[in-house]
Amino acid sequence: MELITDGAAEAAALAADADVVVVALGNHPMINGRETEDRVDLALPAGQEALLRAAYAANPRTVLALTSSYPYAIGWAEAHLPAVLWSAHGGQEHGAALAAVLLGDAEPGGRLTQTWYADAAELPDLLDYDIIDADATYLYYRGAPLYPLGHGLGYTRFDYADLRLSAASVTPDGEVEVRVEVTNSGARAGEEVVQLYTRQRRSRVKQPLRQLRGFARVTLAPGERKVVRLRLRAADLGWWDESRGARVVEDAAHSVLVGRSATDIRLVGTLTVRAASAADAPARETTGAGRSR
Repeated sequence: MELITDGAAEAAALAADADVVVVALGNHPMINGRETEDRVDLALPAGQEALLRAAYAANPRTVLALTSSYPYAIGWAEAHLPAVLWSAHGGQEHGAALAAVLLGDAEPGGRLTQTWYADAAELPDLLDYDIIDADATYLYYRGAPLYPLGHGLGYTRFDYADLRLSAASVTPDGEVEVRVEVTNSGARAGEEVVQLYTRQRRSRVKQPLRQLRGFARVTLAPGERKVVRLRLRAADLGWWDESRGARVVEDAAHSVLVGRSATDIRLVGTLTVRAASAADAPARETTGAGRSR
């Protein structure tokens, strides 16, 4: 096969003379990765990866703008590029919206709704839907993902302080208010998504390492501080007991985790659920995802 034009080399030549390079990659929404088609791995197509690396080699001030229907394993980009901007597929103003974010005119306020793994080897078999046994999804995954559920950066920084619960214990039909102070410690206004997770410390069964219970979006000016309040229902801490054919809320302590993503936890508190019946008491203590014996 005769190579007529080397697109990566042409892109690199243009990149070398640019102040900043934006490489737009991703997938077409109607091609690959649909309900009737599966990808063989999580990597970018080889041609796209080569283009990105060629542009970066010519100009280190290269940014990746990735638009896709699904996660990619973009570990090289994360390790080398100064910025990565991801978006799902948008409408006719998609390009204008990306430009506004890249130029700093708009805040990139989105947060990931999936775990982005570093490699397909970290995933269970394609037909294995038992996320508990496979330690899959953000609930049970023990490794370090490329990007966790809830991840998202902006153009400013936020500090968390003074986590408080309205009560230290609750009955299975009760609820508590979780409050935390969030401060914009950066130099420009920004949006933060405060996320609330829990982890049951004792159980008769294998429990998630963390589980999202709520979130709140807050907009803060530079130096502004705001108290964010979230409600946590004890009934939501239950799980389906197949042996009883009913949902069970056990007598147990729960870690209350507040932070910026599933793995970026800033503050931790404790809530104890006092079950109505001794039959709901756990058989043994676990580390949060240990298997009952």
